[in-house]
Amino acid sequence: MGLELKEYWLVAQEISSPEEISLNQLLENADPLILDGVDPQNITKSALLHRNSRKEINDLTLNPDGSLSLLFDQNREIILITSTAIVDWHWCLNRTGQDPYHDYIVACFEAGKFDVST
Repeated sequence: MGLELKEYWLVAQEISSPEEISLNQLLENADPLILDGVDPQNITKSALLHRNSRKEINDLTLNPDGSLSLLFDQNREIILITSTAIVDWHWCLNRTGQDPYHDYIVACFEAGKFDVST
């Protein structure tokens, strides 16, 4: 999943949000077929991500576990998490929107560890 930031991209294997569970329940109660797909959890994550597209990030926090918390207006938060199992990178900031093996400015390849390109 990626979030375009003018000429930069934040790319992540996985995101989370405090609103994820309640939105999932709302969608399931409204029409269970909305979540009838191969990766139903991505439907909610996509909605939360796109709701904040092209909005200014008010605060950015690099957490001790390596996750990156983005805070938008009305305290809406998207977290680029580092607890995803069996991946060789978690998130990166770059100019292409691709994975960090193509390019990166900052990347988190494992929880709590970062690499800054020189």
